[in-house]
Amino acid sequence: MLSATLYTVFYAATVSALSPEFEADRLMLLAQEQIKDDQISQAEITLQQIQDLKVTPPSEYYFLKGQVLSFSERTQEAIDSLVIYIESSGKDAEYYTSSLRLISQLKDKQDSSKLTIEPNSDPNIEWTGTKRSNSYVDQLRFLYGAKSDQSALLQHINNMLNTYQAGSDTPGYALATQAPATLITRTKGTDGISEVRSTDKITLYGVNPYIEFSCTRQPQQCQLMHPATDQPWLTIAGDQQAAREISKAIAELIKLLQTGRQ
Repeated sequence: MLSATLYTVFYAATVSALSPEFEADRLMLLAQEQIKDDQISQAEITLQQIQDLKVTPPSEYYFLKGQVLSFSERTQEAIDSLVIYIESSGKDAEYYTSSLRLISQLKDKQDSSKLTIEPNSDPNIEWTGTKRSNSYVDQLRFLYGAKSDQSALLQHINNMLNTYQAGSDTPGYALATQAPATLITRTKGTDGISEVRSTDKITLYGVNPYIEFSCTRQPQQCQLMHPATDQPWLTIAGDQQAAREISKAIAELIKLLQTGRQ
């Protein structure tokens, strides 16, 4: 029989061990306090601990990560993280406005670092249009600093697929394109011994661009269906909101490729 002292130690250790989901919430609060106190390096370590838990983090995680990366002068990574927060949380998110402001500041920093003006010379300004469209793809082009619609969509899709990879023991995916109207799926996984890579090409003419998906709670995963065969295609961690955003971006990419535009 355990002594009273040993029982107390055992009980305390048991009740203090939070499940990964709740431990992630605790670490989120800690990271928020560390950022507020300008303890940026400690906050970066805390956010890494959340990632190491192998759970789908709250969407606010990407806002905090964007803040930390911006302090570390990792501008594009910070923008990418803030984009994930906005796209996964929507306009009603707590830090929606703050994220947009921070993205604008980071974009200005990127632009100013690229701008070089010779003394006594006028800057060469190129106008792409009299009024910027507010469409979904144009917003992605602005957020990612992409030169084309196709590039913006691919960056966003692959960013989301990487963020919502179902786990280290499940395949990782990346999409690419090839003319004419071909979508390439690159899959990287393991057979338990060595790394396994595969490539699937989809000719998109006549394909329905709208991707179906289904989600489960235990485990919290979603399955996106193949646009040509309607069979299981991409497995991601996360909920319907994550799957909906990825399927929306893929649909826009497919429609773009079907029209032959870049």
